[in-house]
Order: sequence, then C-alpha cells, then structure tokens
Amino acid sequence: TTGSAGITFGIVSPTYAKKEPWTYQWPFNKVSENMALDFQELINARGFTARGPFGSYEEMTYPDKKGVDLILEPLLQVNLEITNLQYETSYSSVLSLSLNENYALRGDVVLSGRVTLSIAESLTKERMWSKSIEIPRTILPWKGTRKYPMLTRQDGTQYVPEKIEVDYTDPGFAQAIGKPIEDFYINVLQTAWKYLEPEEMRLVSKQAEEIRKKKVY
Repeated sequence: TTGSAGITFGIVSPTYAKKEPWTYQWPFNKVSENMALDFQELINARGFTARGPFGSYEEMTYPDKKGVDLILEPLLQVNLEITNLQYETSYSSVLSLSLNENYALRGDVVLSGRVTLSIAESLTKERMWSKSIEIPRTILPWKGTRKYPMLTRQDGTQYVPEKIEVDYTDPGFAQAIGKPIEDFYINVLQTAWKYLEPEEMRLVSKQAEEIRKKKVY
C-alpha cells in the first residue's frame, strides 16, 4: 500500500536532454507530460509516497525538498534522425478549371536513445542512484499525408524548394512513429517498476540520510 515503504519521493517531470523541434510535437510532447503522472502512480503503487510532479528541481521550494527523502528525475535522451528524405508530386483540381501541382514528403526516421532514471538526495541533489533504459535503434519508413503547394517561377513552371524539411506535425509522420513510441513508453514503466524495488530504495534512502546529516542547513 502507499506509504508502506516509508520513503517519500519528490518527482521531477521528465525532460528532454536536448530541445528539438519534434520534442514539442505529438507524440513526444505527450510522453513527457504523461510520464510524470504515470511515475507518480507507479511510486505510490510500489509502496512509496510521491510528491509532485515538479517542473524542475529548481522549482521546488525548501520545504518541498526538506519534506521528501529522495528526488526522482527521469531524463529523456531520445535521438531522432531523418534519412532518405524525398518528395513526390501530385495534382489537385481547383473548381475543375485548373490544376495545381503539390508535393508530399517521405523517408525514413531512425529512433534511438535511452531514458535515464536518476535518484538524488533531496537537499544537496547529490546523485545516489542511476539506471538507464535503452531505446532499441529502430528504422521506420514514413510517408506524409500533408500536401504542400509547389513554388512558381516567373515563366509559370513549378518547382519544389531546394531545401525541404520535415513537418513533424504531418499526420503521416506521427502515425509511423506512434506505435514504437508507445512500446518504448510501456517498456520504460515496466522496467522502472523492477528497478524501484523498495528494499534497494531503503538502502539508497539510508545513504542519503547520512549525507544530509553531514550537511548543515
């Protein structure tokens, strides 16, 4: 039951190690939001007591830090690489009177990285424990569903911009990576459940208590 382990965790919301344009888009933005709440439930279900989630360690007040035994801070070290980026053109009619040429994007996305769970003493933030959960390197083909108008030269001919960039909001892109992200998310929670074993956490908490006693506040 919640609190039976006798340890209180302060949970810091998971953050991405590097802020990239795709980290603000679905499903990646939902990963960081939902994981904070799921870790709170996991901690309670494991027999600990949870406080938070807090936006960052710096946002925690002194009473917040003093009122918990340990800080749990997940770090999302996710890598996303786009390869074989190409385009294909198509025509769409406008009022059946003319044809406008459009293009859509496709390619491969390489997903890899890890999620690192760090536990620290709450007042000094001295790291006491750390585990990494690997994200298997996966290559996923994707095909965009969003169409973009081609540019028009002065002579009326149409062309695709020389530099094309991935639109991370394209439903076709999001659909391709949705299932692998879901699988990785579930694996993180299942592995975290095994790692956050109450008996081991009691040892970590005891070490953190010794560190806290040596520090004068």
